[in-house]
Amino acid sequence: MPFFDSNLKNISERTQASCLISHIRGVSLDSSSHVSSANIHPFLDKNNTLAFAHNGALYGVEEMIPDLVNIIPKSIREGIKGTTDTEWMHALLLSQFRHPDDQNDVGKVKEAVYGMLAILREIRDKRNLTLPSAINLFMTNGKFLVAVRFYFNYGIASKEIDPAHLVYHSMWFAYGHRYQEINGEYQMTVGNQSLIIASEPLTKDTTSWIQVPQYSLMTVEKINGELSISTEDIRV
Repeated sequence: MPFFDSNLKNISERTQASCLISHIRGVSLDSSSHVSSANIHPFLDKNNTLAFAHNGALYGVEEMIPDLVNIIPKSIREGIKGTTDTEWMHALLLSQFRHPDDQNDVGKVKEAVYGMLAILREIRDKRNLTLPSAINLFMTNGKFLVAVRFYFNYGIASKEIDPAHLVYHSMWFAYGHRYQEINGEYQMTVGNQSLIIASEPLTKDTTSWIQVPQYSLMTVEKINGELSISTEDIRV
């Protein structure tokens, strides 16, 4: 657990970054889970600029792989080293870009996200995959970020999956000038230069946190030193 990792604390105290994406991976305690560096988010390879992380589960991905293999170009598919649904979604997302530089255009990233979700829905329908799948996605190239709060087949009950995945996974954000300790608790100071997106609020006092709506895509850019934050409904 990162809470007990003294190396992480020491490294964090000496690290400065203008954009950071991190992920704590939870896995089931059985032999079906493979914990290795190849399965750890965020996914980012040397040929691309878009880091990609996922909170949720795309159920039935094993049955979808034959279709995904026919869609994802070989050059991207060969980069898949792990066994997670996340890495297949990342590869599918990358396959939506006509040119690698498109990953640096927030508009084209949004188009790629919609294309990826549409293909996943089409394959699920083709293979009659109805297991509900909560999908929260986070991606950034260091200049902007895109976050997705989405769900396939919400409302379908199933005893085949973890009860935690039968509901929307939460997503929250807080913005301001600086996230710092004030009177013994961390909070954002007034402003519009910094932002945190997290699965849950990071503080006991949640009044400064805003929940990202269900079925929505959120984009964040910094323009002239100020954050531009927008959300839109996902219609796929």
